[in-house]
Amino acid sequence: MKDITNGLQKAKSSIVQLNKVWRSHNIKEKTKIKIYSGNVLTVLLYGAECWRVTQRNGQRLLGFRTLGLRKIRRIYWPQKITNEELYQKTSQFIDEVDYV
Repeated sequence: MKDITNGLQKAKSSIVQLNKVWRSHNIKEKTKIKIYSGNVLTVLLYGAECWRVTQRNGQRLLGFRTLGLRKIRRIYWPQKITNEELYQKTSQFIDEVDYV
């Protein structure tokens, strides 16, 4: 649990450091998603093979990933889009069984 919390905090820090990239209109969305996967998710999942993932922690990890993709797509409240639509639009395939 402590490792997952630390990973989430470090990954959030990575997202904040890349805010200029997320807001840039000159960078294609596909490139932003590759940066997100290569930098943010790598930081998040460092050492994940040793984690004991419970249902709650799996939901936290999945929620973080969804939040990052929404930030890249600039989907904020009160805009409504399902997570499945988000994954399709970003070409991300997330199997909830892997996280839960």
